[in-house]
Amino acid sequence: MRSPFLVRYPRRIKAGARLRELVICQDIAPTLIELAGGKPGQQIQGRSLLPLFSGRTTSWRKSFLIEYWAENAMPWLVGMTYKAVRTDRYKYIHWVNKSRDHELDEMYDLDTDPFELRNLNGSRSHARVREKLRRELARLVVEALGI
Repeated sequence: MRSPFLVRYPRRIKAGARLRELVICQDIAPTLIELAGGKPGQQIQGRSLLPLFSGRTTSWRKSFLIEYWAENAMPWLVGMTYKAVRTDRYKYIHWVNKSRDHELDEMYDLDTDPFELRNLNGSRSHARVREKLRRELARLVVEALGI
């Protein structure tokens, strides 16, 4: 999952700056709150992007959760709910209602396969990476639930 996001604020962001960190849409609100002089409350998800724009070294997320809940408006997608984890290199997708033993899950190496054409889920040589991504997905789901 990669979406372009452009920001222009000459007082704080150098022209042509590019971030390599994994940022998510939930980072926009805390960034705007901080720019307005406020402090994001604990209930706000995401993190301010200002430290990244200023070039300050900071620890940043190594992965993020993607969830899609099937819509009844499209009957051919009923039961196609998925949860996925994305890292800087890999994407792992778990089809919640369709994949009992992970047999339909998908895993892609985004460095070597940016168009996600080669599903590595069944690859023995990627077993350790797959297990690590499954554990990370479970951790992110629990975190999203606030448990």
